[in-house]
Amino acid sequence: MGVTQKLNEQVIAPRPKTGFKGKVHDTGRDYVGESPSWCESTGRLWWLDVLAPALRWLDVETGASGRSLLDGLTGGLALTTGAELLLTGENGLSLFDPASGQQTPLIDPEAHRPENRFNTVGVDPEQRLWTGTMPLDNLEKSGTLYRIHPDLTTEIIQPEIFLPKNTAFSRGGRHAYLTEQDPAEGRAVLMSYELDEDGLPLSRRALLEGSDAEGQPAGLTIDAEDCLWVAMRGGWSVLRLDPEGRELARHALPVPMPTALTFGGPDLGSLFVTSTYLRLPPGYNDIAPLSGRLIELRPGVTGRAPTRVKLERP
Repeated sequence: MGVTQKLNEQVIAPRPKTGFKGKVHDTGRDYVGESPSWCESTGRLWWLDVLAPALRWLDVETGASGRSLLDGLTGGLALTTGAELLLTGENGLSLFDPASGQQTPLIDPEAHRPENRFNTVGVDPEQRLWTGTMPLDNLEKSGTLYRIHPDLTTEIIQPEIFLPKNTAFSRGGRHAYLTEQDPAEGRAVLMSYELDEDGLPLSRRALLEGSDAEGQPAGLTIDAEDCLWVAMRGGWSVLRLDPEGRELARHALPVPMPTALTFGGPDLGSLFVTSTYLRLPPGYNDIAPLSGRLIELRPGVTGRAPTRVKLERP
């Protein structure tokens, strides 16, 4: 079996025997929900439907929700220190003003590679953006992991990386975590990077490898106790891991394909999980009709307030 075929398939693990204990929000179905981000100042959860492409939002207090169409496939979303949202996608980086609905291009570090698009994002403790690229056709070609400074200066962190997901950072900023694809095996791997005083990688090691029986690690977030939460694509669950990759808890979901997650709500005690219904085997739309919906768990731990991207204004 070739790499291309492996990446186009999705093996679904057996459904967990433990029941789902959470809430499914009535916000409609996303093709590929991604990049959930909690904004404490507006009381909104923001996220993306990558392929629509659309910006989604939920008012957690009232339950009101909405969407705005975007320019081009959009995979990454981050809050800024202002009212605008930073987006990344096939047109590089842009700012979106929720009040006006206007989307303003910023930079495109890979304008010379039209076959690629930017994927999900992370923000380090110094308020710099980390974002990777991937091929538009989602196949085995590599992308690049970038760090982008407030003045939009761009540096390459890793020149070849396969299907990177959002980077999450430990409280002290000495470790970074992200998931990427193993091009040889077609499975995803959760990686831990040790960082130096300048926030650059010193070393990297695997913490968790995906499998047919457990699913593939996808989106990440970190709680207030510096433990990792991982959406297991194809695995009907999210996992809580310690910084060494040891499993601490497993929460069952009503969907097999969670994509990303973040803590939010007024007390930062809700875990919001996005999902997708694409690449499901035949029959799974009937088995898991909630696929593509937004899910909320109350796992008994709290998260950290999101770090906002800092941009220098002219």
